[in-house]
Order: sequence, then C-alpha cells, then structure tokens
Amino acid sequence: MAEDKSGFQTARGVTAGIMGLLVGAVVAFAFTNIGGSSVLFLITFAGVSYYLYDRKHSARTALGSGLYILALWILAAPIMFYIPIIGGANTETAAGSGAAIGGALGILIWGFAGLLVAVIVAAVGYFVNRGAATPTATSTSS
Repeated sequence: MAEDKSGFQTARGVTAGIMGLLVGAVVAFAFTNIGGSSVLFLITFAGVSYYLYDRKHSARTALGSGLYILALWILAAPIMFYIPIIGGANTETAAGSGAAIGGALGILIWGFAGLLVAVIVAAVGYFVNRGAATPTATSTSS
C-alpha cells in the first residue's frame, strides 16, 4: 500500500472520504424536513470517513463497508424525509389531508424505489468485500 512519510494511506483515505461524502449527502437529504441537515452532514461525513479509514485494512474493504452503510441510509432516507410531512399535516383541512396522503404515498413509492437501489448498492458492496477477502493471484503462500 502506498503510504506517505507520515503513514497516511492515500487510497484508503480518499475512498473513506468519498464514501463519507456520499453517506453524508444521503443523511442530509433524509433530515431535510426534520432540520439540522447541514450539521448532520458534517457529523456523518467525519464519522463515516473516520470509521472507514481507521477500522478497515484496505481501500477495497473501506469501499465495500461504505456501500453497506450507504445502502442502509438509502433505505431509511424516504421514511425520514416523509414522516415530518405526515406528522405535521393538519388533517382537518383539504390541504392538510392531501399532504398526509401525499406523504404516505411518498413513503410507499420512494421507499420501494429506495429498497431496490439499496439492494443493488448492498450487493455491489458484498461483491467488493468478497473480492477483498479472496487472495490475489500475486500473493505468495508459504
């Protein structure tokens, strides 16, 4: 692995940063209607990047694990996005009832779409992690 003089592994660091950025963007979207999305973006970006760089031994395992985390948030994002719309709707008015129905339909439609995307992202993460666990053709065995 390529390390600079301080011991920083560039490939793993860049991978962890990009995955932290992607997960942070999904978390920020999920909390758009609840509030605090910019702060949660920064916390998620820093937390996921640190976790993937510190706890994973290669860029490939950081990518695979980052895809798992991203899949979980893709699955949760539509629910987190639409719950405040449903909960804040005044159902005594036509507009409020329409907002509640629209929020429920949003959870169903986008929740299903999120499920499909999350399954694909998790499957890619599985194959990336599985490939990281198999020995490469260039490795030597004693």
